[in-house]
Amino acid sequence: MKKILLSAIIAFLAINLGLYGQDTAQVEQKVKLELVYKKDFNELMVGAEGFPPPEIKQILKDKDIPQEDKDWLLNSLRIEIARRERVLYTNDGKAIKLPDDLQSISTSQNLKYMIVYAAHTDYGGLTADEVKKLREDWLDAYKRYSQWQTRYEKAEENTRRAFMDSMHYWLKISDSLNECIRLTERNKKEYKKFICMETASGRVLWEKENMDRHIHISNDGKTTIVVPGGFILNTTAFFYDEFGNEVKKVDGFYTPRGSYGVSADGELFAIVTRKSREDTLTMWIKAYDKRGNFLWETEVVGNWTATNPCFAVSPHHGYVVASLMGIHWWREDYTYLLQNSGGVIAKYDFCVEVPTYSMDDKYLILISNKDTLYFIETKGGAILWKRNLGKHGRKTAMIPKDGRVIFIYSDIYERSPAYLLDKKGNVIWQTPGKLENAIGLSPAGYFFIPSANPDVIIYRITSEVSDEGR
Repeated sequence: MKKILLSAIIAFLAINLGLYGQDTAQVEQKVKLELVYKKDFNELMVGAEGFPPPEIKQILKDKDIPQEDKDWLLNSLRIEIARRERVLYTNDGKAIKLPDDLQSISTSQNLKYMIVYAAHTDYGGLTADEVKKLREDWLDAYKRYSQWQTRYEKAEENTRRAFMDSMHYWLKISDSLNECIRLTERNKKEYKKFICMETASGRVLWEKENMDRHIHISNDGKTTIVVPGGFILNTTAFFYDEFGNEVKKVDGFYTPRGSYGVSADGELFAIVTRKSREDTLTMWIKAYDKRGNFLWETEVVGNWTATNPCFAVSPHHGYVVASLMGIHWWREDYTYLLQNSGGVIAKYDFCVEVPTYSMDDKYLILISNKDTLYFIETKGGAILWKRNLGKHGRKTAMIPKDGRVIFIYSDIYERSPAYLLDKKGNVIWQTPGKLENAIGLSPAGYFFIPSANPDVIIYRITSEVSDEGR
């Protein structure tokens, strides 16, 4: 018995002292980028080899890359082609023609589903370009009328007659063109179409004509939530099932445009709203399930949302974050992190822009309006580290599962650099200015596409044990 007890003690000490090897959870990992593809966007098009190009097919043979990241890579490229060329290339080699009047494409976070929004206006048989030319001709005629009117007023009495004839000539043309414009506006008809499709196969799931373009579709394609974008406020939300049928309409919100969030799995819709138009001291965060049924509400102190957007729901509906301005003139700003039952986990004394979760809900990136980046563990709300990236305008973040890397970029300001950080906040990649058509990071963090214009650039992300961790 003593020998058994002694052996157990020795084994316990050996494990804790590291005599049987390192705990892999504590090994320091160094992130590496490998450039695996860089070619002009047009070379993604289907040619003799089909879609995707041979180089992409070779990348997809890597058995160490999860299937979800391989699917993401293909879907991200075919969606980029669809947006620009109005053609969807499917897994079985088909080239599906999308509407010529395509306006935008909304996708699920995992890119497996897409909603095509197409719209055009019929101006009584004229195209939009023809109506635009009509307006230009009218403006030109009116300018000429004004010029002749000025000459008429300055002319001597014996020459005014000639100037008057020219003035009336251009006035008549101007009035005639203006009447044509008025009739086209009165008789115009607007056409809209929303087509929900599987990205990889191109299979159409449903079509509708009476939706709004502010659409959110879940990762399984079974839930669609639409929040019409008012000029200033959001007041209503519509909930749809997997067949595109309206399940419920929820209204009565009073919130700035964009101050709401939908989980990527479609299970939770949350919004920050005033209880009434008159109440300027408190805000309410309200939550609803995928069918529009009310779940909970939490009262928080704040006067209005700080930025747009300033609200987010985590991909797997575990957390909600909202940023509000303070109620006093000196701006006691607050950002709240809530669990999915409405309880407040943490309260931070700063405003943020575009809060972002990792794709597994574990981490949260908050970038304050003073350009400080906070890396937060959602369970408990602890700030793990923070760093300042410089004042380069509003930034957006992307984080794959486990917070392996962090992509920070701005799609607004020309001189705003983009960064790729590791899990500890170290810069491992940086650009001097704004990126064009940045696609971002795959769900598990194996692919990084910082640009799709003019060149498509794809990096493979790998990790190795750093010298400090050996």
